[in-house]
Amino acid sequence: MILVYPLGIPTMYFVLLYKKLKLIDPGQAEFEKTMSKEEALEKALKIREENEENDPSLKALSFLYDAYEPKRWWIEVFETLQKLALTGFLVFLPPGTDAQIVMSILMCLATTRVYSGTKPFIDPFNDKFAEVALWQQFMTMLGALCIKVNLDDESLQDRGYFDMALTATQFLPLLPVAAGDAFVVNFKGANAIGKKSLKSVHNEFEKERKKERARIGARHPKLRSSTWSRRRFGGRRGQSPALQERE
Repeated sequence: MILVYPLGIPTMYFVLLYKKLKLIDPGQAEFEKTMSKEEALEKALKIREENEENDPSLKALSFLYDAYEPKRWWIEVFETLQKLALTGFLVFLPPGTDAQIVMSILMCLATTRVYSGTKPFIDPFNDKFAEVALWQQFMTMLGALCIKVNLDDESLQDRGYFDMALTATQFLPLLPVAAGDAFVVNFKGANAIGKKSLKSVHNEFEKERKKERARIGARHPKLRSSTWSRRRFGGRRGQSPALQERE
């Protein structure tokens, strides 16, 4: 069973993804050499979606890479190994010892470094949220280590302060992330809506103007001649013949 689950599943994930690597990652890193990161990501995702439509077997593996950038296709394998290490590897250490907690802290710090360095998610908010969650995990393990060595055993008052601090570390890091993301989403959303509204109004105006020109042209074929229309409605745009005679 050790070969089937702890080693077999991550290995199977890696083999399946590696076989489809060129379809999952069409070359995002190469695209970034000639264009911005946003444009390279958009182009790579578009090609990946087209590959999924053409290859049903690739679509079946999308749960392993769909949330990540194409060049970070291996993150799910890493995440599986990290979870297995936290739950399975620690049992080989003496149970109930400080070594288990210290090893958990080291694993958590290593995972945090990988996520903060690669920023693997397509959505930037998920990158922030994942990093915050890992720091919360680190603080929880650090609190467990403090409890283990009886740092909170000085007095009942100190124990209460310690409990409040440990609880605060679980919730306070989420507040700036949520507030900052809400501000960015609202600002970008309002800006996008404003641009879309102006563009839609302009497009509607252009459509109506073209329809009016076509309707007038159908009734009065002479209006199709730009020379005749200038003589009829004025030689200059925006001026009537009467104003031009005054000039």
